[in-house]
Amino acid sequence: MSKAKNGFIFGAIILVICNLVTKFLSAIYKVPLLRVLGSEGLGQYQMIFPIYALFLVISSSGIVVTISKLTSKQLEVKNYTNAKRYFFAGFLLSLFSSTILSVLLLILSPALSKFQANSNLTKSYIAIVPAIIFGSLMTALRGYFLGKKKMGYSGLMQIIEATSKLVFSLSFAIFFAKKSYFSAVFGAILGLSVSEMVSFLFSIMLYLFSKNKEKRKYTSMIFNKKRRYFLCKSSCVCDGFNEKKYNVKNRYISFFYALKKVVTFSFFVMMQACAIPLVSAVDSLIVVPLLLKTGLSQAISFSLYGLEDGIVSSIISLPTFVATAIGASIIPNIKKENANNELTIKNIKNSFSIVWLVSIFCAFVFLFFSKEIIIFLYGGGLTSFAVNELQIASDLLKINSFNIIYLSLIIISTSILQALEKNKAPVINLFCAAILRTFFLLILVSSKKVNIYGTAICDMVFYSFALYLNLISIRRIVQFKLNINKLFVLPTISCLVMSIVMKLFNSLLYGYISSRFLTMIILILGVVLYYALLCITKTINTKEILSVWGKNKRIKITN
Repeated sequence: MSKAKNGFIFGAIILVICNLVTKFLSAIYKVPLLRVLGSEGLGQYQMIFPIYALFLVISSSGIVVTISKLTSKQLEVKNYTNAKRYFFAGFLLSLFSSTILSVLLLILSPALSKFQANSNLTKSYIAIVPAIIFGSLMTALRGYFLGKKKMGYSGLMQIIEATSKLVFSLSFAIFFAKKSYFSAVFGAILGLSVSEMVSFLFSIMLYLFSKNKEKRKYTSMIFNKKRRYFLCKSSCVCDGFNEKKYNVKNRYISFFYALKKVVTFSFFVMMQACAIPLVSAVDSLIVVPLLLKTGLSQAISFSLYGLEDGIVSSIISLPTFVATAIGASIIPNIKKENANNELTIKNIKNSFSIVWLVSIFCAFVFLFFSKEIIIFLYGGGLTSFAVNELQIASDLLKINSFNIIYLSLIIISTSILQALEKNKAPVINLFCAAILRTFFLLILVSSKKVNIYGTAICDMVFYSFALYLNLISIRRIVQFKLNINKLFVLPTISCLVMSIVMKLFNSLLYGYISSRFLTMIILILGVVLYYALLCITKTINTKEILSVWGKNKRIKITN
């Protein structure tokens, strides 16, 4: 295995593990939060959170990819000055944009609360404002670490952020719950802002530690004039400079040039990243009013929305940690100028394969064991007698199960397009799909027979159509073929066999042990059996997976 390939796989593995821990902490966070707020309170919390997520994405998402990509290019030619200027330009842009958006949210909060038919949400909108600023600045630091291929630092920041949210948001929610559940929602939101502030301070400490470590490492390095000229030449070509116009003295870019390039590069990345949060924000604004028009009460409408967006959507997003991690790892490792070389094609094929194998497993598990999973995670918090929360959540999870595949593949395909510097393509694709989804949403959710289930159907239309358009965009640039039999047929058969065996064991052991313990046993059995079937069918190469850690250690030693 080459050093480049090994670095990509090892970096992806680190991010997968960190994202798994982060998603696990996020899922744990929702369990006690549901018990404190109830489904109605969670519904109100979820009316605030998508708006916050949208504002955070606008101010920060493009910065992560941009800093990662531009920093990676400069570090390849050892131009640390330009790398730092790109970082500081991105950091400043995050600060400016997040401040503007925070002020905008303060101004709009009364109108948003009124539109959502709940004036009590105004205070919560005000409480979430600091989280936008601190969260945006922290993502700039994450992009810098990703560009330097320090995946462990980036992953550690995510874990600290999730842990802080778990501790502070829950603590504040419990403290304020003594007054009312409205106050509990406010407390959870306020705790979220506090957690972002704490996470940002930790990120600054991590950055300073990394900076001091590098300073010690490179103090003794002295470059001769010939080496410096070579680096200048490489840097100029990499950054799009005219070699004849810029000489050795001008090999360093200005801060304003860096800022201009960060702004132009990040704009379409930000637009793409806004698509899914924008969909959630639209849902938070119109789903409850649409449910009210069907004749449902306000309490039931909030509960249904809380089940769909607060519980089911959170579960659906759990398996996407693999796609997110691989996507973040692949961006610095794919170059537009090498789009059709063997290593690039292999990285793309491996990325699709890993994401597909994980997502199809989760889709089958969620389809056949939806009720067991809901009980395992949230059973104790589903106490409302107004609606059958357990059954509704279970049905929503079944309908959404295969959206795991679509969503995961959208994430990885979008990352590939960004790495190939085709930032406009996923923007256009996602917004076309979002328009189609909104059309179906207005029709289905307002129907008395469909109501909240319409959101799951609309998500399926949205994700599948956007994925189809993304794959067409990639095939126009990179000529690669996937093994249909090995990648699709054999894993599908393996999942069917696994599901049947899991159902059989569940039937045999049901009633003899507690339901939650039985669910854990069945899930572990499913993972082991699925992996064994993939090995038997030679869908995955176990030796290559096991060799990653050892080879990475040898590379570090020789360097």
